[in-house]
Order: sequence, then structure tokens, then C-alpha cells
Amino acid sequence: MESSLAALRKISKLTSLTLVLSLFAIATCLPLSVCAQVSSGVTYQGRILTPDKRPLEDASVSFRLQIRSPDTNNCLLFEEQQTLDMRHSGGVFSLTMNDGSGVRLDSTGLGFDRVFANRGSFPVGASNCASGSTYTPNENDGRRLVVLFKSETMSTWEPTPALGINYVPFAFDSQMVTGFKADSLLRVVNPSGEPLGAVSPLSNTQYNELKSLIAGTSTLYSKANEL
Repeated sequence: MESSLAALRKISKLTSLTLVLSLFAIATCLPLSVCAQVSSGVTYQGRILTPDKRPLEDASVSFRLQIRSPDTNNCLLFEEQQTLDMRHSGGVFSLTMNDGSGVRLDSTGLGFDRVFANRGSFPVGASNCASGSTYTPNENDGRRLVVLFKSETMSTWEPTPALGINYVPFAFDSQMVTGFKADSLLRVVNPSGEPLGAVSPLSNTQYNELKSLIAGTSTLYSKANEL
């Protein structure tokens, strides 16, 4: 399959562009309520050629698509398998992760949106990492996409070169709320760093009392040295 890999390397620049555009849609869509009913996804496109330069057009070609951490731990965060009928395709394929057509293979339990969130940590276990057992992302971390494929005539999975999934410029703005970064905002999370749902907003009275507590001027609670 060396020729197949060579052909895939030739399209790696095009594939990277597709991934960046797909991730841009994710990053700008997630914070908006109008996108709540739209599943986030990453689209991977390419073409597979056989060793004799012919397009792969088997009736059943399976793909394993993995999202991995970009650090040396190389932790598996998400994996699903999709199968395509590539007859009369010219070897061209297009796959969208998390669109409902794939079968989830990993056991991390992470939601697709969570996989791309650079907050908290990912204790996915030693069995999912090349080293260590936890991935702790940096603020601007991307992710790595690893794709393996196998047709009905192949006995083993063939890996394609890993691709970097990076932020585009506008995605950095989506990391902020009117200019404030996440670490500048008051947040409510569980012990794993996941945001808690259905949390009521503070009223003006509660907000002012919180400020009084911070300033040490609250009249609702006694200070330790005054008990």
C-alpha cells in the first residue's frame, strides 16, 4: 500500500484545509443557541489509489477515525468507525465524524464538543495513551487526526499520515466572552472540570452580596475573629 500512502500524502494539504474549515464552523457555532440542534463534526476528505495507480473502488471500505492529543502522551480522545461503498467513486471519499453514521469505538465517554475543549483535564486511562494516563491541554492546543482504512481485500488496517487540527484566527475570539478569557470568568464546574447545567444566574442582590463577602463587609455572616 506504499503507493496508496504516497497518494494520500499528496492530498494532505487539501485534507488539512478541509479540517480547518470544519473546525472553524465548530468553534464559531458552539457558543450560539441557534446551533444547539446542529451536531458538531469534523469532515475528512481524500482519495485512495491502489499500488497500480487505480482508484480503490471496493464495495466495502472501513475507516477508523481517531482524535488524539497533540502532546507526547498521544492519548486517544475519540474514535469511531465508518464503512463506505466506494464502487464508482473514483477512489474519492468524504467522512464526517459525529454525524450519526459511525460506530463509536473508544471507551472515554467524552462528548465530541468536550474533545476539543481546552479546559480541565482528560483522565482517559493508561490504555488510551502511549504514555501516562491523562491529557491536560494548554490554552491553544489543537488535536491530531489519525485515520486508518481497510477494504474487503485487505487483511490489516492501513494508517494514513497524522494530520494536525488547528484553530483558525476567528476561533481564538470564540474562546472569549466579550474579550474576557475563560480564566477571567466565574464558572461552576464539577470535580472533573465539566460545566454544570441548569445553574441559575445571580440576581443583582446576590451579586452585590458576593462583592461584600469578597470585600469583608458582608453583614450576613460573621468574621472568624468575631464569633
